Amino acid sequence: MNIQQRMAQKAFEKAGNRSKGAQFEDYCSFARSFPSLLHTCGLVQAVTFANAGKESQQHRKDLVDDLKDILAVGGMVFSQAEGNNLADMARRADQQLYLILGRRCLQAAIWLKRYTEALKPEKKKD
Repeated sequence: MNIQQRMAQKAFEKAGNRSKGAQFEDYCSFARSFPSLLHTCGLVQAVTFANAGKESQQHRKDLVDDLKDILAVGGMVFSQAEGNNLADMARRADQQLYLILGRRCLQAAIWLKRYTEALKPEKKKD
């Protein structure tokens, strides 16, 4: 199995677990917008934005945690210095690692977006 297949499998698992939660609608909405946020703002700013929020915005932090788990399956190793924190790893990375991390994070975010859209229940039409 290649990296993309492992990341897709983990993203499906994460999206499936989140679909059973009460905040899935908010999670799904943020998952849909996160890839474009990554593309326009960059990795550090997008992850910092997701982590900065009140308890009512826990779905943002959940998405970043899921991305980190998907990246780990894809071969990214988080050291103790980063404290398993995606934002810290991105801030401390050299240019080459930052580009790789950003690209992989975008791939993981796109997988999450696809699966949350697929698992989102359809609204009933009157």
